[in-house]
Formats: sequence, structure tokens, C-alpha cells
Amino acid sequence: MKFAFAILCFCLAGVEGLKVAKPSVPKRAVSPVPEKTNCSDDTHWGIWIDGRDAHKGEASYGETYGQQVDPALKKMYAKAELNKKPDMALFKAVAKMVDEQFDETVGWHGLTPGSAVCLKEFPQKHFNEVMSDVTVMDKEFKYTHGASRGQQMTDMFKAYNKKQKKAVGDKEKQISAIAFLVHNMAFVHPLKDHNGRSRLLLVQHELRRLNLGCGTMMYNNNRDAIFNTPKETAGKIKEGMLMYNTWQESGVNPWTDPANQKKHLADFAVSKKLKKCWHENGQTGQKAKNNHVGTSVE
Repeated sequence: MKFAFAILCFCLAGVEGLKVAKPSVPKRAVSPVPEKTNCSDDTHWGIWIDGRDAHKGEASYGETYGQQVDPALKKMYAKAELNKKPDMALFKAVAKMVDEQFDETVGWHGLTPGSAVCLKEFPQKHFNEVMSDVTVMDKEFKYTHGASRGQQMTDMFKAYNKKQKKAVGDKEKQISAIAFLVHNMAFVHPLKDHNGRSRLLLVQHELRRLNLGCGTMMYNNNRDAIFNTPKETAGKIKEGMLMYNTWQESGVNPWTDPANQKKHLADFAVSKKLKKCWHENGQTGQKAKNNHVGTSVE
């Protein structure tokens, strides 16, 4: 009798154990979140004066240039703290910061003739590489949504934000996503002027918002963007971040050192054929239809 009672108790205990036991569920992988970057709101002319012109000094783009860009930069720093994904609302705010206005229907939309001519000068394989991440237009430079500027850019921002979502925790992929954004922005060319400046502001916003870095000091913030491959675009952003960090540590614009300029020209070498084409079709040569005075493909 005692033996039977013992068996009954053992069985009841087992049943009770089954009631409280919970199935083993594998823990969901959590992507690492970068540590919050401690960025200063201090600015420097090296952020908006291209590194290729650093030897000319702070006033190389005019005495008032910095007075226009500095307040816009600080506004972007403040917006980055809000941690909102970039969209058309942010871009329209950026346009106002650079004294431009985005027109969704009949804006200043399209590649300049000089840009299109020189892009076609690339060997087919290299041209395909340059265009490989361009979603806003096809290889004949026809825009995805034709005259619908707003829809085209809305789709571009959606594609960018999707890339960033997939890249969380991978700094290299996140920077490559930023490269995708600025490369496509260069092809959209949505403003009458100051397109390079608007891209510069977006890069600073995203680096800070995503805790990837505090900023860039780029060798070139302008026309070279059209002619870069995705890898080159990302590489130049990383180079700009390194130069920014060097300034933070030294207090000196590193692009004023000729050795840094020389290294850039070696790392991102441009063919003589492209430089000649740009001089003739994009700058001030006899064939130039759009005088991008002072711009460079390097």
C-alpha cells in the first residue's frame, strides 16, 4: 500500500512538472547598436570647402560662403538628433536651408548635357559599374517616373531606408547605403543650384543620426559624384570621415597637406580621357554647353 502511494505521488509530481515547464525558445538575435557618438556642433571651413581647394584657404569660395553653409550645418546637426529617417520632408527643408526650392513637377531635374556626354565616354563595363546602383534612371538617362519628381525621390528615399534597415549593425554596409543615396541624388539633380551642398548636408545628417561618425571633410563635394562607382562613392565618404577625425584631433584641415591631396589622386585615379572630356563638355572648353566653372571629376 505504501509502495502504491509512493508511485502515485511520483506520478502527480511529474504531471505538475509538465504543467509549469515552458518550451525552450531560441533567443532572437539582436543586432548590435553603435555606441552613441559624442559629436561636437563646432564647424570648420574644411567641411564645405573641397579638399582640392584647401590650399586656397577659407575664403576660396567667397567671403560669405561659410556664413551661408555654417547655419545650415548646425540645423542638420539638430535634425539628426531627432533620429528621423530621411524623406521628402527633410529634403524640402534642406532645399530651403541652401536657398533653393524643390518643385515636384517642373523642377531643375536632369543630367546636364556635359555629364551625359562624359559618362558615355567610359568603357561599357565601367559605365555599367557606375550605373549599377542608380535606381532613379536607366542607362539611357531616362528617369524612372518621368516628370513626377516627387514620386521618384520618394521611391529613392524608401529604397535607401530599406537598405539601412537591412544594414543595422554593419558599419560598412551602412556607409555603402549612404553612398547609394548621394549617388542617386547626383543623378536626380533636383535643384537649380546647390545640389552638391544639399548632398553634403544629407551625408552629415545620416552619419550623425546613425552614430557612424560626426562628419566629413571631402576632397570633392560636387560634380565627381556623377562619375563614381558605388565602391568609389563609399570610399570617398570614408576618406572624408577620416579627414574630419584628423581635424578633430589636430585642429588643422588635413587637406592643406599636399601629401593627402596626392594620396587621394592616387587612390581615386581618373583617366586623362575623362578629364579631357569634362574640360571640353562640362567646364569652359569650346564644346562646353554647361559651364561648370571650377568643378572637377577628380
